[in-house]
Amino acid sequence: MPFLTIQTNTTATDREALVSALSALGVKLLSKPEKYMVVNINENATLAFGGSQEPAAIVEVKSIGGLTKENNKEISAQIQPLLEKHLKVPAYRYYIFFSHFDAEDVGYAGATFATL
Repeated sequence: MPFLTIQTNTTATDREALVSALSALGVKLLSKPEKYMVVNINENATLAFGGSQEPAAIVEVKSIGGLTKENNKEISAQIQPLLEKHLKVPAYRYYIFFSHFDAEDVGYAGATFATL
C-alpha cells in the first residue's frame, strides 16, 4: 500500500512522466507490487515555504513496511531530481514526510491488509 503524494504550487512540465517515474521509484525502493502503488500530485496549491510563494512542495511517502533509515535517504535522494526536473522545485524548497503504517491500519477491498 505505498502512497506517494505531492502538493506543489507549480505545474508539472510532463505530468505523466512524473507520475510514472514516482510510481517506479516507489515500487523499486519499497519492494511493493505496482498494483498497490498510489501516486497523487496536487498542482497549483496555495503554498508558501519559508514565507515565499516561489516553487515549493510538500511530499508524503506512506507505506506498510519498506520505510527504513536507509531507504528514506535513498527515496529522498531519488525524488530530488524528479521534483527539480518536472516541477522546477529546488532541493531546498520542500520537505518529505515518511510515515509507516501497520497492516491492520490500512483498509483495502472491504478488509485490511492484515487480513489479506
